[in-house]
Amino acid sequence: MVSLAAATPVQDAKAALGGVIDAAQAKTIGGTPYLLVTHRRFAGGDQTVTLLKRFAGRYTPVWFTPRDVGGLGFPLLGAELTDLNKDGAPEVFYAYVNEGNEYGRELYQIVDLAKSVAYTAEIDYAQDGSPGTIFVGKSLNAPAVKAFLAFMEQKIARSDRLKDTRNPITRVSDTWMERYGAFLEQDALDPPLRITPVSAPLNSDVCRIDGSVDAKLTVGTTEYRSYFGLGLMAFDKAAGVCQLIMVGLDHDGPDTLQRINQEIHVPFRVSGRTAVYNPASRTLRWLKATP
Repeated sequence: MVSLAAATPVQDAKAALGGVIDAAQAKTIGGTPYLLVTHRRFAGGDQTVTLLKRFAGRYTPVWFTPRDVGGLGFPLLGAELTDLNKDGAPEVFYAYVNEGNEYGRELYQIVDLAKSVAYTAEIDYAQDGSPGTIFVGKSLNAPAVKAFLAFMEQKIARSDRLKDTRNPITRVSDTWMERYGAFLEQDALDPPLRITPVSAPLNSDVCRIDGSVDAKLTVGTTEYRSYFGLGLMAFDKAAGVCQLIMVGLDHDGPDTLQRINQEIHVPFRVSGRTAVYNPASRTLRWLKATP
Protein backbone atom coordinates (compact mmCIF):
# COMPACT_ATOMS: atom_id res chain seq x y z
CA MET A 1 0.00 0.00 0.00
CA VAL A 2 1.41 3.37 -1.11
CA SER A 3 1.02 6.40 1.22
CA LEU A 4 0.56 9.74 -0.52
CA ALA A 5 2.00 12.76 1.30
CA ALA A 6 -0.38 15.58 2.13
CA ALA A 7 -0.23 18.63 -0.10
CA THR A 8 1.98 21.49 1.10
CA PRO A 9 0.51 24.99 1.73
CA VAL A 10 2.11 26.20 -1.50
CA GLN A 11 0.54 23.32 -3.44
CA ASP A 12 -2.88 24.01 -1.90
CA ALA A 13 -2.52 27.71 -2.74
CA LYS A 14 -1.49 26.90 -6.30
CA ALA A 15 -4.51 24.64 -6.75
CA ALA A 16 -6.88 27.31 -5.45
CA LEU A 17 -5.42 30.42 -7.08
CA GLY A 18 -3.11 29.43 -9.92
CA GLY A 19 -0.50 31.96 -11.01
CA VAL A 20 2.78 32.34 -9.12
CA ILE A 21 2.80 31.60 -5.38
CA ASP A 22 5.43 33.64 -3.49
CA ALA A 23 4.53 32.44 0.02
CA ALA A 24 1.80 30.48 1.80
CA GLN A 25 1.13 30.29 5.54
CA ALA A 26 -1.15 27.59 6.91
CA LYS A 27 -2.87 28.10 10.28
CA THR A 28 -5.88 26.60 12.01
CA ILE A 29 -7.96 29.21 13.86
CA GLY A 30 -11.13 28.33 15.76
CA GLY A 31 -10.89 24.80 14.37
CA THR A 32 -10.91 25.99 10.76
CA PRO A 33 -7.88 25.68 8.45
CA TYR A 34 -6.78 28.88 6.69
CA LEU A 35 -4.10 29.78 4.17
CA LEU A 36 -2.61 33.26 3.84
CA VAL A 37 -1.06 33.47 0.39
CA THR A 38 1.13 36.06 -1.29
CA HIS A 39 0.85 35.51 -5.03
CA ARG A 40 0.94 36.99 -8.53
CA ARG A 41 -1.19 36.33 -11.58
CA PHE A 42 2.02 35.89 -13.60
CA ALA A 43 5.79 36.09 -13.06
CA GLY A 44 6.83 39.69 -12.41
CA GLY A 45 3.24 40.82 -11.89
CA ASP A 46 1.77 42.73 -8.94
CA GLN A 47 1.56 40.91 -5.62
CA THR A 48 -1.70 40.22 -3.82
CA VAL A 49 -2.28 38.79 -0.35
CA THR A 50 -5.31 36.48 -0.23
CA LEU A 51 -6.84 34.65 2.73
CA LEU A 52 -8.22 31.22 1.90
CA LYS A 53 -10.60 29.25 4.13
CA ARG A 54 -11.02 25.49 4.01
CA PHE A 55 -14.60 24.65 3.11
CA ALA A 56 -16.11 21.41 1.79
CA GLY A 57 -12.69 19.89 1.18
CA ARG A 58 -11.16 22.80 -0.72
CA TYR A 59 -9.76 26.28 -0.08
CA THR A 60 -11.93 29.27 -0.98
CA PRO A 61 -10.85 32.97 -1.00
CA VAL A 62 -12.52 35.02 1.74
CA TRP A 63 -10.36 38.20 1.75
CA PHE A 64 -7.64 39.91 -0.28
CA THR A 65 -5.62 43.13 -0.14
CA PRO A 66 -6.94 46.30 -1.82
CA ARG A 67 -6.25 46.69 -5.53
CA ASP A 68 -3.31 49.15 -5.37
CA VAL A 69 -1.44 47.36 -2.59
CA GLY A 70 1.36 45.20 -3.95
CA GLY A 71 1.45 47.04 -7.25
CA LEU A 72 3.89 49.50 -8.77
CA GLY A 73 4.79 52.13 -6.16
CA PHE A 74 3.01 50.19 -3.38
CA PRO A 75 5.22 47.12 -2.78
CA LEU A 76 4.36 44.72 0.00
CA LEU A 77 6.62 44.46 3.05
CA GLY A 78 5.04 41.34 4.47
CA ALA A 79 1.90 39.61 5.70
CA GLU A 80 0.93 37.35 8.59
CA LEU A 81 -2.14 35.45 9.76
CA THR A 82 -3.02 35.88 13.46
CA ASP A 83 -5.71 35.52 16.10
CA LEU A 84 -4.45 38.11 18.55
CA ASN A 85 -7.70 38.60 20.46
CA LYS A 86 -8.28 34.81 20.73
CA ASP A 87 -11.86 35.01 19.46
CA GLY A 88 -11.50 32.10 17.06
CA ALA A 89 -11.65 34.36 13.99
CA PRO A 90 -8.62 35.33 11.86
CA GLU A 91 -6.93 38.69 11.60
CA VAL A 92 -4.62 39.53 8.73
CA PHE A 93 -1.57 41.71 9.24
CA TYR A 94 0.05 43.21 6.18
CA ALA A 95 2.40 46.10 5.47
CA TYR A 96 3.29 47.98 2.31
CA VAL A 97 5.10 51.08 1.05
CA ASN A 98 3.76 54.23 -0.60
CA GLU A 99 6.87 55.97 -1.85
CA GLY A 100 7.77 59.08 -3.85
CA ASN A 101 11.02 60.74 -4.88
CA GLU A 102 11.37 62.83 -1.71
CA TYR A 103 9.03 61.27 0.86
CA GLY A 104 7.41 57.95 1.59
CA ARG A 105 5.29 56.00 4.05
CA GLU A 106 5.36 52.48 5.37
CA LEU A 107 1.78 51.50 6.19
CA TYR A 108 0.91 48.72 8.64
CA GLN A 109 -2.56 47.22 9.02
CA ILE A 110 -4.26 44.56 11.11
CA VAL A 111 -7.63 43.60 9.65
CA ASP A 112 -10.05 41.98 12.10
CA LEU A 113 -12.23 39.96 9.75
CA ALA A 114 -14.84 39.16 12.40
CA LYS A 115 -15.54 42.87 12.91
CA SER A 116 -14.50 44.16 9.47
CA VAL A 117 -12.26 46.70 11.21
CA ALA A 118 -8.72 47.72 10.24
CA TYR A 119 -6.20 48.95 12.83
CA THR A 120 -3.45 51.07 11.32
CA ALA A 121 -0.06 52.62 11.96
CA GLU A 122 2.53 54.14 9.68
CA ILE A 123 6.08 55.45 9.44
CA ASP A 124 6.47 58.68 7.48
CA TYR A 125 9.98 59.34 6.22
CA ALA A 126 12.07 61.54 3.96
CA GLN A 127 14.40 60.08 1.36
CA ASP A 128 17.38 61.93 2.86
CA GLY A 129 18.06 59.09 5.30
CA SER A 130 16.79 60.84 8.41
CA PRO A 131 14.82 58.61 10.81
CA GLY A 132 11.10 58.35 10.10
CA THR A 133 8.24 59.32 12.40
CA ILE A 134 5.69 56.82 13.74
CA PHE A 135 1.99 57.65 13.65
CA VAL A 136 -0.44 55.27 15.38
CA GLY A 137 -4.14 55.16 14.52
CA LYS A 138 -6.47 56.20 17.34
CA SER A 139 -8.26 52.85 17.27
CA LEU A 140 -5.08 51.10 18.48
CA ASN A 141 -5.19 53.05 21.75
CA ALA A 142 -8.34 51.27 22.96
CA PRO A 143 -7.72 48.89 25.92
CA ALA A 144 -9.61 46.09 24.16
CA VAL A 145 -6.98 45.91 21.39
CA LYS A 146 -3.89 45.98 23.59
CA ALA A 147 -2.62 42.80 21.95
CA PHE A 148 -2.99 44.41 18.52
CA LEU A 149 -0.93 47.41 19.65
CA ALA A 150 1.86 45.22 21.06
CA PHE A 151 1.96 43.18 17.85
CA MET A 152 2.10 46.33 15.71
CA GLU A 153 4.90 47.82 17.82
CA GLN A 154 7.02 44.70 17.29
CA LYS A 155 6.57 44.89 13.54
CA ILE A 156 7.30 48.62 13.26
CA ALA A 157 10.38 48.40 15.50
CA ARG A 158 12.09 46.27 12.84
CA SER A 159 11.79 48.90 10.11
CA ASP A 160 15.00 50.28 8.65
CA ARG A 161 13.16 53.58 8.16
CA LEU A 162 13.52 54.29 11.88
CA LYS A 163 17.32 54.32 11.52
CA ASP A 164 19.36 57.44 10.80
CA THR A 165 21.30 56.59 7.64
CA ARG A 166 22.45 60.12 6.80
CA ASN A 167 26.18 60.64 6.47
CA PRO A 168 27.76 62.46 9.45
CA ILE A 169 28.14 65.81 7.67
CA THR A 170 24.51 65.82 6.53
CA ARG A 171 23.44 64.96 10.07
CA VAL A 172 25.21 67.90 11.71
CA SER A 173 24.15 70.23 8.88
CA ASP A 174 20.51 69.27 9.40
CA THR A 175 20.92 69.82 13.16
CA TRP A 176 22.30 73.32 12.55
CA MET A 177 19.50 74.14 10.12
CA GLU A 178 16.85 72.99 12.58
CA ARG A 179 18.26 75.32 15.22
CA TYR A 180 19.43 78.34 13.27
CA GLY A 181 18.33 78.01 9.66
CA ALA A 182 16.17 81.14 9.93
CA PHE A 183 19.38 83.20 10.21
CA LEU A 184 20.10 82.60 6.53
CA GLU A 185 16.86 84.35 5.61
CA GLN A 186 17.54 87.43 7.75
CA ASP A 187 19.01 90.72 6.56
CA ALA A 188 21.77 93.01 7.76
CA LEU A 189 19.56 94.91 10.21
CA ASP A 190 18.71 91.92 12.40
CA PRO A 191 20.44 91.64 15.84
CA PRO A 192 23.26 89.09 16.34
CA LEU A 193 22.18 85.49 16.75
CA ARG A 194 23.70 83.62 19.68
CA ILE A 195 24.55 80.07 18.66
CA THR A 196 26.00 76.87 20.06
CA PRO A 197 28.13 75.41 17.26
CA VAL A 198 27.48 71.74 16.50
CA SER A 199 30.60 69.95 17.79
CA ALA A 200 32.25 66.59 17.19
CA PRO A 201 35.58 65.00 18.26
CA LEU A 202 38.50 65.67 15.90
CA ASN A 203 38.86 61.94 15.20
CA SER A 204 35.21 61.61 14.14
CA ASP A 205 33.87 61.27 10.61
CA VAL A 206 32.39 64.76 10.88
CA CYS A 207 35.82 66.30 11.28
CA ARG A 208 37.31 64.20 8.47
CA ILE A 209 35.10 65.97 5.96
CA ASP A 210 35.92 65.16 2.36
CA GLY A 211 35.21 68.45 0.67
CA SER A 212 36.79 71.32 -1.19
CA VAL A 213 38.16 73.98 1.17
CA ASP A 214 37.75 77.46 -0.29
CA ALA A 215 39.65 79.31 2.41
CA LYS A 216 41.48 78.81 5.71
CA LEU A 217 42.15 81.19 8.58
CA THR A 218 44.08 80.34 11.75
CA VAL A 219 43.38 82.14 15.03
CA GLY A 220 45.37 80.75 17.98
CA THR A 221 44.79 76.99 18.11
CA THR A 222 41.69 77.19 15.92
CA GLU A 223 41.68 76.86 12.15
CA TYR A 224 38.57 78.14 10.38
CA ARG A 225 37.68 76.61 7.03
CA SER A 226 35.04 77.67 4.54
CA TYR A 227 33.36 75.13 2.28
CA PHE A 228 31.14 76.39 -0.51
CA GLY A 229 28.89 73.35 -0.36
CA LEU A 230 28.73 73.18 3.44
CA GLY A 231 29.49 76.35 5.36
CA LEU A 232 31.96 77.53 8.00
CA MET A 233 33.76 75.07 10.28
CA ALA A 234 36.29 75.53 13.06
CA PHE A 235 38.95 72.96 13.98
CA ASP A 236 40.31 73.45 17.49
CA LYS A 237 43.33 71.22 18.11
CA ALA A 238 43.66 72.27 21.75
CA ALA A 239 40.05 71.37 22.55
CA GLY A 240 40.13 68.29 20.31
CA VAL A 241 36.91 69.20 18.48
CA CYS A 242 35.63 70.52 15.21
CA GLN A 243 32.55 72.72 15.08
CA LEU A 244 30.03 73.58 12.41
CA ILE A 245 29.45 77.29 12.92
CA MET A 246 27.27 78.12 9.96
CA VAL A 247 25.67 76.30 7.04
CA GLY A 248 25.53 77.82 3.59
CA LEU A 249 22.61 77.73 1.20
CA ASP A 250 22.30 75.19 -1.58
CA HIS A 251 22.90 77.88 -4.20
CA ASP A 252 25.26 80.06 -2.18
CA GLY A 253 27.93 79.67 0.48
CA PRO A 254 31.10 80.96 2.15
CA ASP A 255 34.01 82.04 0.00
CA THR A 256 37.04 83.81 1.48
CA LEU A 257 37.70 84.37 5.20
CA GLN A 258 39.01 87.46 6.91
CA ARG A 259 39.64 88.42 10.53
CA ILE A 260 38.60 91.98 11.42
CA ASN A 261 38.42 93.32 14.99
CA GLN A 262 38.54 89.83 16.54
CA GLU A 263 35.64 88.68 14.34
CA ILE A 264 35.56 86.30 11.39
CA HIS A 265 34.09 87.81 8.23
CA VAL A 266 32.59 85.24 5.88
CA PRO A 267 31.55 86.58 2.45
CA PHE A 268 29.01 84.53 0.50
CA ARG A 269 30.18 83.90 -3.04
CA VAL A 270 26.99 84.41 -5.06
CA SER A 271 24.88 86.91 -3.11
CA GLY A 272 27.80 89.06 -1.95
CA ARG A 273 26.43 89.18 1.60
CA THR A 274 28.90 88.84 4.45
CA ALA A 275 28.21 86.94 7.64
CA VAL A 276 30.21 87.87 10.73
CA TYR A 277 31.06 85.37 13.46
CA ASN A 278 32.22 86.57 16.88
CA PRO A 279 34.04 83.68 18.64
CA ALA A 280 34.01 85.43 22.02
CA SER A 281 30.24 85.94 22.17
CA ARG A 282 29.44 83.05 19.82
CA THR A 283 27.15 85.19 17.74
CA LEU A 284 26.39 85.49 14.04
CA ARG A 285 25.23 88.62 12.27
CA TRP A 286 25.03 89.95 8.75
CA LEU A 287 27.36 92.82 7.88
CA LYS A 288 25.37 95.91 7.01
CA ALA A 289 26.03 96.87 3.44
CA THR A 290 27.54 100.32 2.94
CA PRO A 291 25.46 102.73 0.79
